[in-house]
This record gives sequence, structure tokens and C-alpha cells, in this order.
Amino acid sequence: AVMIVLGVDPATSKSGFAVINDGELVLAEAFSRPSKMDIALRIYEMKQRVAQLVEEWEPDLIVVEHVRFSKYARNLDAMVKVAWAMGAVVAELAPTPYEVLTVPANAVRKKFEVKDKSGLRGVVNRRFADNLTQLGYAKGLLKSHEDISDAVGLAMVGPLLQKKKDA
Repeated sequence: AVMIVLGVDPATSKSGFAVINDGELVLAEAFSRPSKMDIALRIYEMKQRVAQLVEEWEPDLIVVEHVRFSKYARNLDAMVKVAWAMGAVVAELAPTPYEVLTVPANAVRKKFEVKDKSGLRGVVNRRFADNLTQLGYAKGLLKSHEDISDAVGLAMVGPLLQKKKDA
């Protein structure tokens, strides 16, 4: 059966979105909003973009990054804003019939046996280099867009974690 997976890396300024259709990357997108824009409006527009992608692709599974913070995190204000963005996405998807998984970034890296974001970018780039080129992206895309590689990683690992959850 063909599976369409939407990966979402929510944020207040730059979010990442990815769609994998039957194992092929068909969309990889960074969605940016100016940091001077009101935060509520930035989150609203990001949430609207998620709704557009869901309507366009009708995914079988939506995987949203679950942001976790250490008690030693330095910027509490930034943590709260990212949590707002994640909450807005999850709330947008709650009344829909789509299955939604929230997955911590470290679970994605653990699945691919990498220790950091640059390792994840390497895994994603190796797996989807041809797809990224076909989609018109430059070869160095993932080095400059960790939001995109995070979203692609979420879409890649979602079905593996879904099976584990269903078992």
C-alpha cells in the first residue's frame, strides 16, 4: 500500500515541511516568516501552511517534532515560543481524521544512529539526494536548512515508530 507521510518541524520563524510519497521525497520546504512579524501571526500562518499541505496531500500519517528541552536550557522565552508553534500544529490537526504522531528529535537521530543534527542531515541527504535534485534543490540544501532535514527525518522515521506503537 502506498503511504504518504507529512513531516513537520514547527517553529515561529522558520519551519520545515516534507512529504514522502511511497518512499520518494516529493516535497521539502522551509517556511519562513520575518522575526519582526507578530508572533501570533507567524504561528497562525505556519499553522495555515500545515492545513494547506494536509488538504493537498491527504497524508496517511503526520509526524510533528515534539520539542523537548533540558532543564539547563538557556533561553526560556524561545522554548515557550517553539512550544506554542508545536501546540498550534497539533491543535490544528486534532479534529481531522489523520493520524498524528509527535516524535522527539532525539528519537529520529537514534533511529538513524547519529548523534547530532549534522549527522541527520547526512543520512537524509544520502537517502534523498536524487529526489532533492529532481525537486530543483541545490546540492548543499540540507547543510543550510536543518529545518528541512529535520522534517524529512521525521517523515522517514514516522512509519517505523507508528508500527512500533501499533504492535
